Amino acid sequence: QRGEPVTAGGEFLVAIDTALHAAWPLWRLAAEEHMDALVRSGREFSADDLVEEVGLPPVTGSPNAIGALFIAAKHRGDIVAVGWTTSSRRSRHAGAQRIWRAA
Repeated sequence: QRGEPVTAGGEFLVAIDTALHAAWPLWRLAAEEHMDALVRSGREFSADDLVEEVGLPPVTGSPNAIGALFIAAKHRGDIVAVGWTTSSRRSRHAGAQRIWRAA
């Protein structure tokens, strides 16, 4: 009816929710693969390098997922911290972040 608010149908909301949940494992896989490539490169890198390549986690994923990937790689002995830098991502407001390299 004219003048009444438009609401999305239930099927539409279910489809969006399904798509978002499907995107999370795909992002994580891409992020893990790129982390491996960064380690193999032999160069120093930061979280900004990872985000530049694979983007931020989808809506259903935690923004802490980026840091979690780095901490997991550190605990596996794949990478070591070698310094600090400031983030180049505007959303981070030049926040501090680690610089890493292969262990």
